Amino acid sequence: MDLETLVVRFQKKDILAFEKLYDMYWENICGVVHTIVKDKGLAEEISQDVFAKVWNNSDSYNASKGRFFTWILNIARNAAIDKVRSKSFKDQKKEPVCRLLRRYFEQSGQY
Repeated sequence: MDLETLVVRFQKKDILAFEKLYDMYWENICGVVHTIVKDKGLAEEISQDVFAKVWNNSDSYNASKGRFFTWILNIARNAAIDKVRSKSFKDQKKEPVCRLLRRYFEQSGQY
């Protein structure tokens, strides 16, 4: 089955078409997200959310505006960037540094 047919079936909420597209694009999407967030587990979580969003918004894909993969990739990239910009992500990244600094000062007797 060609990609165009898969996408049309996917937009009609055909679960088998979705599964095939998921299998085709999962690794690439997860890889791009991982490049942005630099955490494998978080990248997988965001990628799962991306595919759920893609499924729920399948009718918003318009082939005349670009390729299907580009559409999914943009959704994934935006989701990853949103996560990196979020306060919870920034706080999560600060915490280990604070622990390292505390340990350093405790060991040096300066804390």
